Amino acid sequence: MVLRIHKEEMDGRASMLLSTSTGRSRWASSHVVVAVTGSIVIMLVLGVAMGVSVGLVGGSGLTEVPKVVVAALGAVPALLFITGLTLLIVGVLPRMAYVAWAMMAGFAILSELGAVVGLPSWMQNLSPFTHAQLVPGNSPWSVAALVLIVAALVAGAIGLRVLNLRDIA
Repeated sequence: MVLRIHKEEMDGRASMLLSTSTGRSRWASSHVVVAVTGSIVIMLVLGVAMGVSVGLVGGSGLTEVPKVVVAALGAVPALLFITGLTLLIVGVLPRMAYVAWAMMAGFAILSELGAVVGLPSWMQNLSPFTHAQLVPGNSPWSVAALVLIVAALVAGAIGLRVLNLRDIA
């Protein structure tokens, strides 16, 4: 969703929109809000669906749903971090917005296949998903989660600031 900022800029829609009373920060922030809200809603829905499935298969009913929902929400700090980095890339390097897709693919490969192919732990730790608390019963709020959220806010703020200062294509 954050990459839509770049797409609208390249297609000329951003210039038309920004010629109205809509400011750059408001325009870009609307994309970020949709990305963040969408990520949280998707993780909630996935958590409920997985919790119901676990309860039905395991015979425990709906008692597992809250634990699995909390575990699913453990991915939110990593998703926020990726959103912040994407906004930073779009703001600072708009012509290289494709790097955001490569970053997301790299993070997914590192976190999902890193251990399988025997990558060293320092390399696997480059992915924010490695630090997400995705195990039911664990609190999703850890020091790593807070660091990811702060890093997301810093990267996003820098990206938004640079977007406000640079020329729109």
